Amino acid sequence: MIGLIETNKRNEGRNAGRYNEYELKVPLDKTLEILGNDPRFSEIVETFQEQALDN
Repeated sequence: MIGLIETNKRNEGRNAGRYNEYELKVPLDKTLEILGNDPRFSEIVETFQEQALDN
């Protein structure tokens, strides 16, 4: 995942706690195109494409 995803550690205080935020560092359309070639990711790719059309 090196080079594809950027991780940011967040600390929102005592009550909210610590968590990681993940950001895709490459264009989403290219990522979905590549993942779409692998049947293991077809359902995930379809979900993202549907959500993109809705927004």
